[in-house]
Amino acid sequence: GIKQGQKEGERTLLNRLLVKKYHEDCSTWLCSLTMEQIDLVSNLLLTCDTLQELKNQLTGNK
Repeated sequence: GIKQGQKEGERTLLNRLLVKKYHEDCSTWLCSLTMEQIDLVSNLLLTCDTLQELKNQLTGNK
């Protein structure tokens, strides 16, 4: 229902931001993440210079 729609909306918005910053479509990758990870991505987006850096931070490989 509504919660599912909110999750999809969050992913869509986050993907738009990722595409703007990293010039790469991340929609498939975002669909594989939990909502907790999605929240982390939205914070990491502000501090990571590359998509790979963001993914590394998310998985704990620094």
